Amino acid sequence: MNLYSTNLFLDLVVFALVFQVALLLLLALSIAIRIDAEESSGVCDFKPGLKPRPHSVSILEFGAVGDGKTLNTLAFQNAIFYLKSFTDKGGAQLYVPPGKWLTGSFSLTSHLTLFLEKGAVILGSQVLFHCLLSRICFPSFVLFDLFLVKR
Repeated sequence: MNLYSTNLFLDLVVFALVFQVALLLLLALSIAIRIDAEESSGVCDFKPGLKPRPHSVSILEFGAVGDGKTLNTLAFQNAIFYLKSFTDKGGAQLYVPPGKWLTGSFSLTSHLTLFLEKGAVILGSQVLFHCLLSRICFPSFVLFDLFLVKR
């Protein structure tokens, strides 16, 4: 036997051992999955406990209209600005009732829960001017003479 055939033989032995170990691990994993599946109903039982925020307001309190036609950007921005004051007091929740809420862009903040009731849909305005009015759609740009100019 020469050196080349010895190295090839050792490579084959190592490969066979690695393959056997991998096969045993896959077999053990499949058995563990089968055992767990027999005990499970197939439905996730994990229910995260959501702590309610101590302060809550409805978007309706800020004049929003959920008809899908009225622009509600200012209402969302004002509500979020107001709720920022509760950040150090346990946070706050902005409640959005069922309806279609048309809006330009707005920024969410930490310690704020945006709660959409079943049937509530937030529609992003497709009109670029609505986004420009909010001045937060493109934070790396500034509005200058109705043109977007990169800072």
